[in-house]
Amino acid sequence: MHKRKLFIAITLTVSVLLTLLIGELACRLFYTTFYDGRPPHLHNLFRPDAVIGYRNRANFEAKWGGVVYKTNSEGWREELEYQKEKPDNTYRIIILGDSITFGMTGFKYTEVYAKLLEGLLNDTASGDMHYEVINAAVYGYSNAQEILYLKIHGLEYNPDLVIIGFCVNDLYPSENPFPETAPAFYSTLNVSQIQNPLFQAESGIEVGNKNILNQLYLRVIFKRFKGLWYSRKKIENIKQKATKTKEKLKSTAWKLIDTNLKELSVLSEKHNVESLLLFIPQHYMCYKENQHVEFVNKIENIAKKNNIPFLNLIPDFYNSQDIYNLYRIAGTISKYHDTIHLSKKGHRLTAQVLYNYITQKRTN
Repeated sequence: MHKRKLFIAITLTVSVLLTLLIGELACRLFYTTFYDGRPPHLHNLFRPDAVIGYRNRANFEAKWGGVVYKTNSEGWREELEYQKEKPDNTYRIIILGDSITFGMTGFKYTEVYAKLLEGLLNDTASGDMHYEVINAAVYGYSNAQEILYLKIHGLEYNPDLVIIGFCVNDLYPSENPFPETAPAFYSTLNVSQIQNPLFQAESGIEVGNKNILNQLYLRVIFKRFKGLWYSRKKIENIKQKATKTKEKLKSTAWKLIDTNLKELSVLSEKHNVESLLLFIPQHYMCYKENQHVEFVNKIENIAKKNNIPFLNLIPDFYNSQDIYNLYRIAGTISKYHDTIHLSKKGHRLTAQVLYNYITQKRTN
């Protein structure tokens, strides 16, 4: 009888542990998928760059989600080729950004806000004035990479206006697809976008929480086995260490914003180019217009300090009364609910807001 009970107890224990192990593996797989939205067929999109880390490949072509992705000889998501010297009567805009601006979301390049903006501007252009809006965005780029790209490549095309599409996960670069040729700044910014302290602060993801949760989880499972769980004191120490780490990274992130925008300001003045920092909010930031006002105001103040105009999309998204459908949350072709990337409707609204800003500024 005792042997039978022991056998049942051991069988149940092994079954529970195996179930938990499978659940843990499934969660880890889901965790990775949730944040890696890069389409599998676009993994060859990049080429190494010794200064910036990586760039879009020239003349790339791939199909994903029923959409053909192409780049021109410069690596821009454009079908046209552009001469470095502008044609007469042309107002040229270069837009830099990450995957949101690139339109890595199952949309045609003509459905992304850059080309929609170009259409709106040319539809109402007076006389023989013509507008060119170039989409020079690169998946995973940080602000530092965008401004480096502008300095090395973008300014060669003599833009009249440079727009930086800014999202809170752009402070640090995402993982370099070519780590063997990664430039020096990757070693000093060895933090992925998910570990971006501003992204964590605004999304509720905390540095170290995963470890803390795992330790609490083990404590529950093995609480009857002496010495196999962390004490409350140790868990509290881990929390305090995580908080200090987050605050240190957060301070670094704000300094990086200031440094990046200062460089943009210097380039703008030197080359007589207008600039604009376009704040593209994540979905959760839009439901209460003033919910993130302190955070956004801090970015705006840094922009103003460096003489960079700032355009915040939150009020327009909030006033649309249809925030949910401005993002790819519903009907996404990816494996997760996408609360970061814009839907077609979100791109259209962004283009309209930019159109209103540019036309008002040019008529004043």
